[in-house]
Amino acid sequence: MWPRPMQTLRRLFVQDPQFRVSVSDTVKEGLYKEPAMMVSLLLGSICMLLPLVVYPIHSKNANSRQNELYIKSQRLLLQRANVDEMKVQILGLLSNQIFDP
Repeated sequence: MWPRPMQTLRRLFVQDPQFRVSVSDTVKEGLYKEPAMMVSLLLGSICMLLPLVVYPIHSKNANSRQNELYIKSQRLLLQRANVDEMKVQILGLLSNQIFDP
């Protein structure tokens, strides 16, 4: 005879000593009866928790890379400004030589 739904719910929610289940027993039983399913569940839970561990590391690295790129871009802008200033000075000297022999 099939168990009634209320008895099943009582077994799940009312922790009788004969129906107590521990995590280690569940894992052992799952690995024994359904190894592929249990391994996939364990791997799935690891894959879901992995981004929580990896995200802070990547965000810190991204911030440092962004700061380095900003510093490099500022240096390049200063170098370009210096080159443009030198071009203006050279053109000014050349124009003075052309117009004032």
